[in-house]
Amino acid sequence: MSRLNKPARTTRNIIFSYINQASTLFIAILLVPVFTRLLGQRLYGEWLVISAVVSNLYLASSGFDQTLVNKIAEASANGERSKIATTVSTIFFLYVALGSLLIGAFALLAPELCRLFVSRYDTRAASALFALGALMSLALPFRTHLMLLRGLERVYEEQRIATWTNVGRIIAIPAVLFCGLRLVAVSVVYGGTALCGGAVAYLRARSFSKEARPHLFFVSFRTLRPLLKPSLAFALLQVAGRVGFGIDTLVIGYALGSEHVARYAVPYCMIIVGIGVYSTLSTAILPTITAMYAYNDNTGIRQALSILIRIALLYAGAASIALWISGRSLLVWWAGPGIYPGDRTFALMIVLLVIQVVIEPPWMFLVATTQHYRTAALHSVESLLNLALSVWWVRSWGLSGVIAGTVVARIVTTGWYVPMTAAWIMGLHFSDIRMTLTGPVLVPAGAGALAFLLLGIRNSLFGILPTPITAGVASAIFAVTLAYVIFSRDERKAALDHAYVLLQGRQRNIS
Repeated sequence: MSRLNKPARTTRNIIFSYINQASTLFIAILLVPVFTRLLGQRLYGEWLVISAVVSNLYLASSGFDQTLVNKIAEASANGERSKIATTVSTIFFLYVALGSLLIGAFALLAPELCRLFVSRYDTRAASALFALGALMSLALPFRTHLMLLRGLERVYEEQRIATWTNVGRIIAIPAVLFCGLRLVAVSVVYGGTALCGGAVAYLRARSFSKEARPHLFFVSFRTLRPLLKPSLAFALLQVAGRVGFGIDTLVIGYALGSEHVARYAVPYCMIIVGIGVYSTLSTAILPTITAMYAYNDNTGIRQALSILIRIALLYAGAASIALWISGRSLLVWWAGPGIYPGDRTFALMIVLLVIQVVIEPPWMFLVATTQHYRTAALHSVESLLNLALSVWWVRSWGLSGVIAGTVVARIVTTGWYVPMTAAWIMGLHFSDIRMTLTGPVLVPAGAGALAFLLLGIRNSLFGILPTPITAGVASAIFAVTLAYVIFSRDERKAALDHAYVLLQGRQRNIS
């Protein structure tokens, strides 16, 4: 029987993943205007560049995360508790070593990195970069226990910890800024909350599994060796995945100045949140896909991918319409005047959202089954192409040149390769895909083209209604229409029945 037919834990994972996503959305909604108004666009741009530098180096060091999740999910499915113990201990102490190296690197390189990308005059930026880098490095070993919870299909626990980490930041960052503190204090809050979340993850993981406690005795190079190849590939993918934001931010800071970073980063943050609303769903069921793959449940995997792809098409179309109608007014209300990057730049950001959401399900399949090596190599090509195009075009077209480099690099590399590779692994032929997706693709494509054509004159056409209402109505009409096209009557009924059961269960819990 497919594990999708045993939905209790999977449903719980999805629910808490969306609770965490809601907290992430709330922290963005609250903190962006706090930053732009209390720090100003220049200092906020400096903070964005600092966080980009740290996160790129940090993610490169945490490449074992997804391999750890996959191996723990496989070992748990097969009842191999000793393998879980040796894997957890080995990765934990490896992360201790990598964290120590990172602290030394930040101590040596922070001043020069800040002079190059952040500011040649603000010496406090180097202190902020080191504070954030050192605290995140101290939190690195505890990622082992966050991934242990995920690998044991207790994603809800990991997401609950992430939610409380966000709550801590929502409270602490406005407090320190209202007290007149600046970049160093913000770095301490971000890094300190990550460290506290890691410590909580260790305690929660120990309550579920005695193998969560690391021992030097269990460290095994024999265990580490088969983890190296997939982990290095995941590290490369993580760094490449940051290119769309992290490297773009550095390019803007270097070529145009940190005062221009916020005009790009705040709208892009909105797009990232939009992508995250969908990717949260696929991430929540990723360990389940891994377990299904370990059981050779190809039918269940195909069922899951089919549903996720159709949801992706529906969501991408509705989100792009809503953003194109209301994006400008929402950005001005949210982050203040002068933050909108222009129609051309924002439209290209929406195109990136559509591409990313549509390729998310096949990408999740490659990650869950650890079949990502060629994709990792192609991602490195995409990263270099993105960097080259962004540096080239930023001089001629400014912010729109930077996002154009990201979109073009994605289209000509992983944008087509990831779905085709996943289809090949699952044994699907092009004729099967064409017959299955012709209708679902043509409907949103035609509706999207019509929407962009009409909404290009949105100021005169929809001036009679408030912008949020117009956006909501247009997106709802599109979503309902497409849902009737791409989902069968039985699938729609099953979804409504499942939602009703969840609602009844929550009402009983409240009463």
